Order: sequence, then structure tokens, then C-alpha cells
Amino acid sequence: LHRVDRRQRQMCIRDSSYSGAITGSYKSDLPVTDIHASGRLEGVSRVAGLFGTLRGLTGPNSLSASDISFIGEVYAESSSSGLAGSIINTNLNNCYVTGTIESSGHNTAGVTSRILDSTVSRCHINAVVKVRDDNPYGTSSYFTGGFFAEMGSSILEESSFVGDISSVDRYAGGIAGAVSGTTIINNISILADVSAASCCTGGLFGAIYSRTDDLLTSIDIDKVIVAGDISSGSTSWEAGIFGAYWVSEDDVNSRVFIDEVYWDTDLSGVYHSGVDGIDIGGEGKTTLDLQCPTSPGDVNCDPTLFADWDETIWNFGSSGDYPQVLGDSDSDGYRNDIDVDDNNDGLIEIAT
Repeated sequence: LHRVDRRQRQMCIRDSSYSGAITGSYKSDLPVTDIHASGRLEGVSRVAGLFGTLRGLTGPNSLSASDISFIGEVYAESSSSGLAGSIINTNLNNCYVTGTIESSGHNTAGVTSRILDSTVSRCHINAVVKVRDDNPYGTSSYFTGGFFAEMGSSILEESSFVGDISSVDRYAGGIAGAVSGTTIINNISILADVSAASCCTGGLFGAIYSRTDDLLTSIDIDKVIVAGDISSGSTSWEAGIFGAYWVSEDDVNSRVFIDEVYWDTDLSGVYHSGVDGIDIGGEGKTTLDLQCPTSPGDVNCDPTLFADWDETIWNFGSSGDYPQVLGDSDSDGYRNDIDVDDNNDGLIEIAT
């Protein structure tokens, strides 16, 4: 599937379930490249900007998907997401979502409601991800996340979220509503308020759990920054990383590995990485601490902060900015803000 551009059509699609602007289901190991759409999509369940399902057939990361984007609005009664209703066995690189992703129920996310055995790299979301309080059958809603509703045995790297993430119920996170399996997170910036009206809000994950089909093995997290309010119905269920534990304290201590993870204590009012008195690493910092450095290891600030963060991935901006992962839309190794050959056609040389 190659070079599909539906951005000019401004589609308005109303369907029942497993629907997207491109197709309801793409199950193949044949690559997906250069796919774009814009418009408004509505449905009952598993409604997404591009695909109802995106799935490789022969194992983890067997389907390659690259250079895909959606601009617009997506709404489902339950399970609403910006790119695909589910992503399984897929290597997704260079993706963008801009707009509003809403549901009135469970599993709402900027990229996909459920990811498993996949890798997502260089994915940049600028969106409002929201669970609405208009379900006539009640306000129960689990798993709302900036990138994923539920994340299992996958990798997320060199990606960013800017916007707002909110649920009328519980389990909201800057990355995902819940995480399990064997998962790796690195080089992620989240500039957003994250909230769940009932309980269980984490700067990164609403909850950590172990599914019968995806047992908790290890969660490795490094080089992540969260700047925004982190709130829930009770301060006991607010934390910089995990908003709830569905696993034992022994599992948390033996299977979760946190390196450099920072969240803004001035904006969030949160000082612990986890709930229930179980802190598992990471560190809350003031706004001044996080915004001061204009380069890795800036000696005018705390030189240990961000000391080994890669400037080809991170833009530190001025002393009034948070470090942020920026896109590389033409995949040439230069961030968009420093790439003067923005379509990679070689007509303009890179400034050095």
C-alpha cells in the first residue's frame, strides 16, 4: 500500500466499527508507505484516522509502515485512536497526528487503542485526547493515553506528544493508559496535562499490569520528560510515572527499570514516581531545573541533567523552553527545526 493521499477530500465518515479513512483492516507483510488523510470519522468501536487494524502476519515487526499521518477528528463510543484501532506485529516509523481524538468509553489514544509486538519510532502527536462525559450508560472509562490506550511488549522511541489527555474515569497516562509485557521506552517528550477524574493518573502510564496473553516481563524506560499537570480524583492516585499497580511490589521492583525520567513538580504538584508508597526511580524537577539547560550538560545549570541526551534527537531551545523531541519528516537524520532541505531533494544543502 503506497502513496495514498486523502488530505484534500476532508472526508466525513460514519461507520459502525473497525473503520478508518484508508481501510477497516490491513493485515499483511507488504509495506505501507506514504499514507495521509484528513477529515472527521465517527463510529461505534475501533474507529481510527487511517486503519481499523494494522497487523503483520508472520511475527513481531513483520509489517513495515512509514510516513503516515492524519489531521482531523475521530470519535467512537468506545476505542478511538488517531492512526489505527490496533497495531500488531508492525514497525511504524515517522508518523504524525494532529487534531482531536475522543470517545465516550474505554481505550482512547493518539496513535492506537492497542499495540502489541510492535515498534513505533519518530511519531509526533499534537492532539487533544479526551473521554467525553456523555455516555447514557454511565461514565466508566479505562485506559486513555497520549500514544496508546494499552501498550504490550512493544518499543516507543524518539517521539513526542503535545496537547491534552483527559478521562472522565480512570487510568490515564502521557504514554499509555496501561503497560505490560516486555516494553522499552526511550527519548520521549510529553508536554501535556494528564488527568483522570476518578483515579489513577501517571505522567507516563495510568497503570502497569500483567495480561494473561502478555505477561509482565520487563519495562525499561530512559530519557523521558513530562511537563504538565498530573491529576486525578484523589492525590493518592497521582504519580510521575505509574498511576496504579496491578502487579505485586516484588514484580515492580524486579521487572521495572527506570533511568532518566523527569517530570515538572511545579506544574504537576507530584513528587513520587509511583503510588502506594512504591517509588521506582525517576525524579521530579522544578520548571527552572528542566528549562534552564540549552544544551546537554549545560554548566550554567545542573550539568548532570540531560548530560548524555542526543542533540540530534532533542531540541533544548532557550532557557525558557523544555527539551523536546522534534520530528525528522524526511528521515535524513536532521530535526525539522535545523533541516533546511526539508523535502530531502538535495536542492538546498544542510547549514552547518
